[in-house]
Amino acid sequence: MLVKKRFKKSNVCFRRLLHAVGQGAFFTEQFFVDGKSDLNVIYDCGSLSKKGILDAEINRTFAYDKTKSLHVDVLFISHLDKDHISGIPTLEKLKCIDDKTIVILPFSYPLLLFYLLPVIQMDNGTKSAIQALFKSNAKILGVDYTEGFGDIYSSREIILKDNKDEFDNYSTINNVVFKYERIWNYIPFMNINDSSVWRNFFNGLKSEGLVLEKLKNEQYVEDNLDKLKKIYSTVTSKSSGGVTPINICSLQVLSFKNKDVKHEYVLGHNAYLSPKKGVLSCLFSGDTIIDNVFVNSMQSISNYLNSKIELLQIPHHGRKSCYDTKIYYGNNFDAAFANYDSTYKKSSYIKTIETDMNTQKKDFFHITELYYSDLIVNLFVWIPPVSLASCTNGA
Repeated sequence: MLVKKRFKKSNVCFRRLLHAVGQGAFFTEQFFVDGKSDLNVIYDCGSLSKKGILDAEINRTFAYDKTKSLHVDVLFISHLDKDHISGIPTLEKLKCIDDKTIVILPFSYPLLLFYLLPVIQMDNGTKSAIQALFKSNAKILGVDYTEGFGDIYSSREIILKDNKDEFDNYSTINNVVFKYERIWNYIPFMNINDSSVWRNFFNGLKSEGLVLEKLKNEQYVEDNLDKLKKIYSTVTSKSSGGVTPINICSLQVLSFKNKDVKHEYVLGHNAYLSPKKGVLSCLFSGDTIIDNVFVNSMQSISNYLNSKIELLQIPHHGRKSCYDTKIYYGNNFDAAFANYDSTYKKSSYIKTIETDMNTQKKDFFHITELYYSDLIVNLFVWIPPVSLASCTNGA
């Protein structure tokens, strides 16, 4: 399979935008061919900060042409907390997501989404987001647990935009590399086993005398809502650091260019990023925690890329209970960012992280609710005329 003719010239523009939405996460990566949108990828889409901030960013990114919204090809969701998914109804309303969109979630969600929905009725923001996913008819996939970064060297390659019937809806995958032509790669993975979360869920149903299949019946749910809330609160009980199993079991995504793709020059960055660096590879980490498993995954990724991770998301908005200085073991990344709302009291620990980053001589970026804290990476890429079949390793 040869690279399409339109990709044989230096006419592809890549843009990564880490949006300033405060307490939440909205990160987009877009590819334009001859100035026209060709692929749009999102990692998380939610915010708890001031009203309208997220919708404004969604419209600015995908609906700037009032006649037609851009299509979202892939939507990665780290976990189902409101501050990571509250923007999904807006995406659905704008028709950015539809039956051609792939939505990728942590392992257990696809199979249990129908059962999870009635349990979280007490959170209307989460409920409406999941309902919007269903309404869009997007294909929903889950990523199975693999210890660490997984056996990615024996991975299956899926070419984006040519994969309509590649997977059954609500199926689970692992060791998959999603490829955009021979330009870019996305590897979603889970390095935390979430089976205990759902075992507790099923055991809770059993202890309360509830029947799983009946949760699809709205009246049955209404009649047993108090019991269901009790089960859900047990499943999602917070540790002393305020972290839930739902947070820890976040889907992580590695985004990086193919090894044979050269970027000609960086078009522009925001004021915080030195134009001397083209920040390309990025590890999105959601709300997980920095522990030995996380650090080992970083080492595996660095080995796979044969280089450092160029940009790393500090997990869980830089929360103290999820941060650990062991992240610097092995010197496996160049720069990092934290996404948070600067008005939240819990954001005070960011100062400590910033100090550590300076000590380790790492660039550190603040993505807050302030519009000028957007982190923008624009660049042109060119692709030598090599067949797809010859590129077995995207690193």
